[in-house]
Amino acid sequence: MGRVKELTPMLPTAAEIETITPIIKKEFKDHGLEITAMGSHPYGGLIAEARIPVEKIREMRNALFAHGIVLVSAQAGWGFAVCH
Repeated sequence: MGRVKELTPMLPTAAEIETITPIIKKEFKDHGLEITAMGSHPYGGLIAEARIPVEKIREMRNALFAHGIVLVSAQAGWGFAVCH
């Protein structure tokens, strides 16, 4: 049996941010959630301000992970990583 490649979450590059931003916005909208602010994080990557009810966090993580996007809880909202 072949070895399964392990994916490593990393901060998205500027080009990846352009690609993942519309995906993130669509998934939040499709799940009835509103992003109140979104932009680059000062230390790199992408961050969004949004309220995600506890019962929907797993649902959002799964929906985004299907696109290779990792949802990460951040102090001031939600951060995003991409799988490489």
